Amino acid sequence: MSQSKHGLYSSYMVCFPTNVMAESELKKYCQPLKCYPDGKARRAPLSLRVMEAVLHYSGFEKNEYATVPRYNLKKFVGEETKVIAVSTMDPEGLGPLTQTLQLFYGDENTEPYTQTAFNRLMTEIKTLKEKYKQIKVVVGGPGAWQLSSHELLEKHGIDHLIIGEVERIAPKLFGSLAAEEKASFPKIIVSEPADVDMIPPILDAAINGLVEVSRGCGRGCSWCFSSTSGRMRCLPVEKIKKSVKANLKGKTAEITLQSDDILLYESNSKRFIPDPDAVLSLIKELYSMDKVGSVLPIHFSIASIAADPNLLSKLTALIKEKSVNLNSEKFVVQIGIETGSPQIIERYMRGKTLPFSPYEWPKIVKEALKTLDEEGWFCYGTLIFGFPEEDEGDINQTIKLIRNLKGLKAIIVPLIFTFLNAESEKAKSPKKETLWKYLPLLYEIQRHNEKTASHYGNLGHIKFLKKTPLMERRKLNFLRRHVCMAN
Repeated sequence: MSQSKHGLYSSYMVCFPTNVMAESELKKYCQPLKCYPDGKARRAPLSLRVMEAVLHYSGFEKNEYATVPRYNLKKFVGEETKVIAVSTMDPEGLGPLTQTLQLFYGDENTEPYTQTAFNRLMTEIKTLKEKYKQIKVVVGGPGAWQLSSHELLEKHGIDHLIIGEVERIAPKLFGSLAAEEKASFPKIIVSEPADVDMIPPILDAAINGLVEVSRGCGRGCSWCFSSTSGRMRCLPVEKIKKSVKANLKGKTAEITLQSDDILLYESNSKRFIPDPDAVLSLIKELYSMDKVGSVLPIHFSIASIAADPNLLSKLTALIKEKSVNLNSEKFVVQIGIETGSPQIIERYMRGKTLPFSPYEWPKIVKEALKTLDEEGWFCYGTLIFGFPEEDEGDINQTIKLIRNLKGLKAIIVPLIFTFLNAESEKAKSPKKETLWKYLPLLYEIQRHNEKTASHYGNLGHIKFLKKTPLMERRKLNFLRRHVCMAN
């Protein structure tokens, strides 16, 4: 549990393999969380804040649970402790970014810092569990799927693993464990998505002022948990405002909206067409709250921008008008480009292009990024390589798309295709041989990013990026060498 010194988009540093940078260097980017005098975290990951709220609204008193960083764990665990709950993002290093960085920079003898940190935490928890026999260990979070083998559960001393959303299962599970009832729950629990009325507002500040606005997106991309978790579920404005208040109480005035696509907030369109009134009304409501400094989204969908470019213009103008001391460097958003091949879109993510067709994708990507550029947004666009059955024609179409984005404010982030099944042989780290097929594409991405970083080098997040291994030429020049060899 740590706070990224350079903001939300620098948190990826923990995905690097351990051979790339010394741990002392990593600590410059990821700093320990500050705590209240009693040792509880002042700010915590959103997933843990949601877990707190679920327990609270199911009947647990505030003095019956505590959210603490690892270095304070021993202060809180004792004879009366019944459960230690852990939320994890990438415990086995199987996430797309982590696998990609391992492919580029790692070797068979290295592991990502996400895995190292998880192993250290679970070793410490296992020691506490051996000392206090009554303790049960529950693990969940976005990366829980990576631990879905009984071998790993045994290794880490995990009694129950929750895969999916916690609202349906946590009250019963934690109530039973707290009462020390005889186990009636399986070790691996796959929980169904929660209804909107089951999702609680958080009670204390989250890292980066994160506030949940919606869950899921409903577009059905085959490689994405959020996309396959059902329709987009939008939280009502009053519930969102309660979570904003929790952040304000923790002296976090810069609010970040957690949504797969804020532009689709409260849209009832089966064709994924935005409802401008609903989006703008939400933002106005949040800005009307006392002490709110800024309200910024974390993610836009390319198709939603192209479907209603005027909405983005109005939203941007509203944020600029209402924000306090907000400079242009804060206008940074993540988008999913993924591919330039309509055939890959058709096969793996047909819903991603709605209300457009897969064959319009290259055109709407350029249109959306141009709109973002004109409105002053800087984009980090993910691009997936390594799709099953992806051929040279698909790769060349993606290279063509990247070239068409020349001059636009965007850094392209390549990600290796990842199967969301930890027990699948295909989920294992890809081999270096995978790179050969994609070297021309990766070189094109590198060249695009270098030009973008050179042109916009005065921006703070670009200055930060240049200092990281991602932009170190000694680590990237291998692409140039191998492209020449491949050609």
